[in-house]
Amino acid sequence: MELHLFKKREKEDISASGRFGAPQLEPIQKQFPEKKNTHWLRRSLASLATACFLSMSGCSSEKAPELFSGDSIYLKEASNFITFKRDGSSTSSHIAENQLLLSFREDASKDERANIHDWLLQQGASKVGQVPGMLLLQYELQPGANLSQILSYLENQPAVLAATPNSVIYPARDPDSNYVGTVEDGFWWIDRIRLREAWDVTTGSSDVPVAVIDSGIFTDSGHFDGKKIIKGLKCRLNDGTVYFMSEDQPPDDCPGIRSYRPGAHGTQVASILASRGDDGTAGAGVAWKNPLISIDLVGGAEDSTYADANAAIELAIKMGAKVVNLSYAACSKEGCKSGVPPTLEDTTSFRLGLLSAMVEAYKNNVLIVLPAGNSGFKNDDQWLPSDRHPSDSDYFASNALIVGGTDDWNDPICWQDWVKGGSICELGIRLPYRCECHLCNDHSWPTYPSYPYTVEGKVVELSAPGYRLALVDSEKQDGSLLINSGTSFAAPMVAGAAALVFSKHADYSASDIKQALLDSAKTSTGCRQIGHGIIDVAAALDIADLPWNKKYNSSPAFHSVRQTRDTGFVVAGGFGFYGYGSNIAKLNSHGSVVWSRTISSGTNGRDWTIAALETRDGAYLAVANHEESGTPNVGGRYDILAKKFDYNGDMLWEQTFGMQDVSEMVSSIQEVSDGNTVISGTSDGEIFLIKIDSAGTLSWERKIIFDGGSAGASSVQELDSGGYLIGGVNTQNDTMVSYNTIIKTDETGNPLSTTTFGESDTGAFNISKMADGEFVVSGSNGAGAGLVVRFDSTGTEVWSTNIVGDIRNSFMSSSSTRDGGIILTGTAWSSGTESDVWLVKLSASGDKIWEKKFGDAGVNIGYSVQETFDGGFIIAGVADDSAGLIKTDKDGATK
Repeated sequence: MELHLFKKREKEDISASGRFGAPQLEPIQKQFPEKKNTHWLRRSLASLATACFLSMSGCSSEKAPELFSGDSIYLKEASNFITFKRDGSSTSSHIAENQLLLSFREDASKDERANIHDWLLQQGASKVGQVPGMLLLQYELQPGANLSQILSYLENQPAVLAATPNSVIYPARDPDSNYVGTVEDGFWWIDRIRLREAWDVTTGSSDVPVAVIDSGIFTDSGHFDGKKIIKGLKCRLNDGTVYFMSEDQPPDDCPGIRSYRPGAHGTQVASILASRGDDGTAGAGVAWKNPLISIDLVGGAEDSTYADANAAIELAIKMGAKVVNLSYAACSKEGCKSGVPPTLEDTTSFRLGLLSAMVEAYKNNVLIVLPAGNSGFKNDDQWLPSDRHPSDSDYFASNALIVGGTDDWNDPICWQDWVKGGSICELGIRLPYRCECHLCNDHSWPTYPSYPYTVEGKVVELSAPGYRLALVDSEKQDGSLLINSGTSFAAPMVAGAAALVFSKHADYSASDIKQALLDSAKTSTGCRQIGHGIIDVAAALDIADLPWNKKYNSSPAFHSVRQTRDTGFVVAGGFGFYGYGSNIAKLNSHGSVVWSRTISSGTNGRDWTIAALETRDGAYLAVANHEESGTPNVGGRYDILAKKFDYNGDMLWEQTFGMQDVSEMVSSIQEVSDGNTVISGTSDGEIFLIKIDSAGTLSWERKIIFDGGSAGASSVQELDSGGYLIGGVNTQNDTMVSYNTIIKTDETGNPLSTTTFGESDTGAFNISKMADGEFVVSGSNGAGAGLVVRFDSTGTEVWSTNIVGDIRNSFMSSSSTRDGGIILTGTAWSSGTESDVWLVKLSASGDKIWEKKFGDAGVNIGYSVQETFDGGFIIAGVADDSAGLIKTDKDGATK
């Protein structure tokens, strides 16, 4: 064989990595090729046109200046607010006058950013604020500037993530505290979300800070004694510029006046989320032991804006928050205090204003919890305005939770249930009307007219109690409580639950936490369910410990899975029917993608990755069958492509191995005792075995030829003696009958002996090494049953057994277990078009202990299985046209 060196790329293309692009939900690489190509073309043309326009006489070649000055977070507070109606829009919004926010995409170049900035300067705008981690800038416009036209221009620049007015937001609470009912009744929510059972498991961790972005906290209210609270401060300058900073930063870092303004709303939200439950005062928060990060959000003129929210989220992430609660929502077009509820358009625009914050949350594995709002509409069905690309919504789907409110009947809360006055709204009387929100036009409550309360819709994925809750009376210092309602207070229950799950599972991603909360939610017994149901904190902690079953829709097959030392997994698979295409992915312990890399696309799109493993130096090695030539959809010559990646997924090297005019097909790889790797496979009817070192250099290559027939290798294992055992199939040319074959070689791959076994037309798909140095070969027996044969280290058969299942069954992979047994996976066909993943546990002597089947409609196949560190099992394969992973417990059970 010849050794071919591919040119080494300096850095892996991040568009294929998922690390800095849209969230790696399942599918692994969610792409929109048509829009992606248009995006780059538009970007090139727009960048060129803007640069030439600015230079007036030609394109400038001067080095672009850096727009972000250091890593400081600062804004210009608004002094005046207006109602703004954009050209062509049917609604208005309440905004800071003459201000806009601009955020760039992660892959926007320095030149692209500079060109857009220069264009804004040409319009008379000036930069007045920045949130560097989010690539977000705040601009102040000249009086009379056409904001609609400026926004339209910016939105059409491919380098721009979002461009919005600096709109106003407001706390999602009831407008006035309500004192109807007793405080004792206000603790009903603790048992409704099963907090006492959850506290028996954990009350939180000092290693998982949670942030409340709101007004500041009255720490002397009697509910936070002894609680670790880290404050996010504002440093105000005379010109209205405000720097966001931690109280841990030296006072000299602030050239102005440092301020932190406590308020009732922030205090009440924080008390539900994380006040202590062991301090002897009435009341308790969800996550007692988690440190609180409290960031004062209240902006200029006592109003808060998109800019304030983004800056506060950036500061919270810099201060180490893993969960962020922002109990604010959109304002109506008439303003926050007009009494007119916001609309659906207001709400999606509010989330667009947080898009750069969601990108930052995704990059830093932070969960953002938001209230649904109290404006009562029931069709909040999309994360962002409809003109946004669907991939932008993935950041919310991955790292945001919107929480609706329920009452003590488990119904969506209605505002009028407890408003005083009116013939059907008597003071202190609970209305017997369920599933309806009766209006109470009591004008003695002037701030809001009556309307249905909690917002509902497809993006309101979870609910929590938000009705008649006992909350901190921040005006007193003796631990006094009062009663209030609102989705503002439902959200921190969910944020606290997320903090508890994070505290128990530090390796989980934010999307894992979100999924655990959704999967464990209780079905509502009320008239209508919001999202997945009502939060169940104890169940969320339980389900996070349970096995799981996931599909990855962009990849139809995972061919191998190995657990890594950090308790995660590395998988190999492909894109296309039965795995054509090629990728390696690193997953965490819950199956969420940490990063993924494309190995090769292939001339005809028919490459596929066969195996990947973690090497002893902490890197990852993948091998693929790489098609070099041939007719599209027919196939041509294949070479072996190997790539090695570091822990973060950056490529270290790539090599190809292959002989001219000969096709090599990889079957398996194994890292051996000297730290090098052996690769087995088939080359034009002959078995090959090659060895490469840790740098990808070929050490030796061997071919094993069978007289009068052809052969193919399926797997290889190292012998304790230093040689190798290769499992495969030998087919006789004269009869075309196939037999299982075991080949023993010396330490340099030279064949020593061959053993043939099994009935005719059998197939040996896998060979695995047992703890005692013996080997197990698994496959099919040619008669529709799974075949398992155990050999000693000399190649002598110890025992064999056939495992009978449905119509046709075969094993594709086996592995030893710590109790001396054997775990096997494969496929069990129930018809010509339907099959299940087959999982079988055998004793050391070959007796069947149990078997399990997994799968819905279609074809389901288990290609790879391994015992995990916790005694359960991980299976990789096909789940009805999608790649699938199944994590079971020790008895093969999933959730």
